[in-house]
Amino acid sequence: MTTFVKVEEFTVSCPGCDGDRIEKAGFQSGAQRYRCQRCDKKFRRPDEFQLGRKFPIQQVGLALQSYFDGLSYRDVARSIGRTFRDGEPNESNMFRWIQGYSRGAHEVLRNFRVPTSNEWVADEMQVRVGGERYWLWNVMDKKSRFILAAHLSPSRSQLAAETVMKKALSASSTYPQYIRTDKYSSYPPALDAVMPKAKHIRTEGIAAEINNNLSERLQGTFRDRDKVLRGLKSREAGQNYIDGLVLDYNWFRGHMGLGKRTPAEVAGVKIPLKDWHDVAEKIMPIENPCRPAWQLADERPMTTKDFRTMDIPTAQEATRTLRQKQGKFRSRRGF
Repeated sequence: MTTFVKVEEFTVSCPGCDGDRIEKAGFQSGAQRYRCQRCDKKFRRPDEFQLGRKFPIQQVGLALQSYFDGLSYRDVARSIGRTFRDGEPNESNMFRWIQGYSRGAHEVLRNFRVPTSNEWVADEMQVRVGGERYWLWNVMDKKSRFILAAHLSPSRSQLAAETVMKKALSASSTYPQYIRTDKYSSYPPALDAVMPKAKHIRTEGIAAEINNNLSERLQGTFRDRDKVLRGLKSREAGQNYIDGLVLDYNWFRGHMGLGKRTPAEVAGVKIPLKDWHDVAEKIMPIENPCRPAWQLADERPMTTKDFRTMDIPTAQEATRTLRQKQGKFRSRRGF
């Protein structure tokens, strides 16, 4: 049997005063800690830990990647405990990491304007948020499959359609010539208000020649992840999660239909982040990632026309439902 010894040489300097008089000062969370003899500052290696963070960058990066690959918070914590063998982190830590780093990366990458093709596709799908019915709107470039906008809204109104179209325009450096959607009634007035120069193409169905299959496939990606989550808990946390999933879809995940390239690579956009490990190393998390109500709200109050498009029961239907719950309703036919 032959034994090999790996010797690693590295230079450590104080992050506070840049001093070189360093001594070892025990361990913290299983990692070597150092002390500066000049300013008495204690620290760990900056290439392994973010400044002020307790857990190693490698663990945080693995947690982010595993979560957006489809694992739950509990499974992510269990996987990290088995991989690093230094204790299983708490599930609340997983929640804070994923919410905080997702929001931090989203705030950085939202400033990148992406060149797109002359045709976009848009669609909406129903999701559950806190037990209530919400709508997830998305707009995607047809050529690069880059998701330009994903907006979680409590309504399926013209206002929500206008909001997601405005978000898509703010993320693109070019103006589309064609926009492909289904036949839902909110799209024509929203497109006339936001993008009047774009030609609206209304699809016939999945098997028809004019279809919206790219958006349907994107919705399948969202639904596969939503099954693991078993519904989103709140609108704020849900929008944070969707932003993180969109970030993973656009910038980090290769697609078979694109030759295993990411949509950002097809669009010709270069960013300093290659994967979730880079996010954990270079991005500072936002400690309170839940968006305030004014930031999630639509950009203008609902009009009477928007109000009519919502599924609101009449007074008679509401009274009938209330009496049924109270056990006081009895029809004239006796059942």
